[in-house]
Amino acid sequence: MNEKTKKNLISAAIAFSIGLVAFCLVFFLRQDYSSRGASDACLFAGMLLLLVTLLYYVGRTGIFDLFSFTMNAWWQNMRAHPAEQWASPIAYKEYKKENRRKKKAITWPYLAMAAFSIVASIVFSLVYFAHVGW
Repeated sequence: MNEKTKKNLISAAIAFSIGLVAFCLVFFLRQDYSSRGASDACLFAGMLLLLVTLLYYVGRTGIFDLFSFTMNAWWQNMRAHPAEQWASPIAYKEYKKENRRKKKAITWPYLAMAAFSIVASIVFSLVYFAHVGW
């Protein structure tokens, strides 16, 4: 198995796990074991996966680089023997930019699971309204 396939499988497993845990939390804690409850749980899981993907993309744009540099510098100053890695925030930002260029984002499993969850939510909702009536 090559490295790219391995990363895709790990990402897909994480996306599936996040979706499943979110679905189970909402479905079993609300104790609404009807198709309406399943619809609500699927919608919550899908929206959570979309939010995770969105936050990942926002983080990859470099918006949090200054905050990350500041926290890293603060943490290094708290140590007995601080390790100086970057001379300035600009050097840190360039370092992170180069890392983001080298490492491509794998977000298709999150988007696929989100789409599946939202479509399942619509189907469960239609089943509920067909059974109960409009």
